[in-house]
Amino acid sequence: MNFSVKKILILIIFFAFGFSQNDHDLVSNDSVNIQQGSKIDDFNVIDDKGQTISFTSDILGERKAIVLVFFRGFWWPHCRKQLVELSKLKLPNNVKIYAISNEDHSKSKSLQKQFKRKQSIHFLRDNTGEVFEYFGIIDPRYSNSKRDGIPYASTYVVGNDSRVSYSYIALDYKKRPTSNQIIFEINKVLKK
Repeated sequence: MNFSVKKILILIIFFAFGFSQNDHDLVSNDSVNIQQGSKIDDFNVIDDKGQTISFTSDILGERKAIVLVFFRGFWWPHCRKQLVELSKLKLPNNVKIYAISNEDHSKSKSLQKQFKRKQSIHFLRDNTGEVFEYFGIIDPRYSNSKRDGIPYASTYVVGNDSRVSYSYIALDYKKRPTSNQIIFEINKVLKK
């Protein structure tokens, strides 16, 4: 086999198996309200300036696509690692990444210092848990603990029609989609 045929076979295997999601790694679709194919209704969150902003007009706005990352907290190493990796992505101007947690924004400022591109991710806050509840991603394993109300580690790619083209809601908090997978999903939306 020559080099180019081997390379093509490796790429086919990578795309066939590299992006697959094991069912035991993901939260059951029965317990999640917003998932692939869902249309997202308007909701409000708090931006890093303390202002209440709207999903439809402020977050999605005129953008071609957005990535929503619901993360458990700045204290969680897997969340920090995912956000640092996503901060390295070079996206078109009409695509933005938003990270949503229930933690105070003072912690996001310290995390942004680790970013290669400082404004690559926009931090938002769901301090009441209403957005987590609307998406159906509150992790019940932490009920009645000091982490009550934290979301599953969840990632969504949303097109400008407010429809979710990709969702990954991890049952195993260590599992996250790769940056390459996110780029792949964004490019699918941009080609529509």
